[in-house]
Amino acid sequence: MNYRQPSSVCIDDTSFYPLIASKLNARSPLSELLGECHRNEDNFRICWRWLECHDCTSPIAEAAYHCLVDELSKVVTHVHAFHGCRVSAESTYQTEGIKPLTTEWIMAEVRQWASTLPAPDSAAGIMLQDYIRVYGGKVCAVKSLKAHQENGGYGHTQGSETLRKILSLHCPSALERMLLFGEPSVIEFVIPVPMLEDNAWQNFVSDLLRIWLSRQVDFQCPGDPRHGGVVLRRGVPPDWLIRRHVCDNHGALTGKVCDY
Repeated sequence: MNYRQPSSVCIDDTSFYPLIASKLNARSPLSELLGECHRNEDNFRICWRWLECHDCTSPIAEAAYHCLVDELSKVVTHVHAFHGCRVSAESTYQTEGIKPLTTEWIMAEVRQWASTLPAPDSAAGIMLQDYIRVYGGKVCAVKSLKAHQENGGYGHTQGSETLRKILSLHCPSALERMLLFGEPSVIEFVIPVPMLEDNAWQNFVSDLLRIWLSRQVDFQCPGDPRHGGVVLRRGVPPDWLIRRHVCDNHGALTGKVCDY
């Protein structure tokens, strides 16, 4: 299924720029935001800070943000996300999609590769317990393929690659065997806006606005809005999947892409 259409937005591309440009008129909050940020770097950083975490006062940034939320909500139906995993059977994803990870799954995988579970008070055991507590029953992804690469790859998308970290501490020889299994990949998929958790849609719009703003001014932008995760408290159905980007065992993209 191909979601490369105007109703779908990916933070790595510029498909939303024409919509923002169309709102740049003398009475638009977006035009006022751009003018304010062009005046001096202090104004820019205050606006940027508000868009980043809403913990300061910036009426202009707030007005522009709400304007863009309203406009994008009229036309955007899906957003893109990227999930790291190791694919051993393509058909599994084509028929089942991306399933949320469970305590039973991660325990069984550790036993399969290492025969035993790590001691609860060991570094690997603590990591395993923390993983189950924080990410059990969820699907984790990042908003950008670029960020996935720049942030060290799989560790920032959880998924089955978390198993690699646990095995590296608990049983390095098991890790060596596991790295020969399956094809390390990043699966690109779309999420319908109504299915985004909590304030994820609003955060996504804030990030889009910061990316746009960073391209309009000469000041140095603190941080990269593309970095950051998306958490789903449910699985990803197969018809949300777009394509699979194949990686090497270090998480670098190989250039091979498989469409779903």
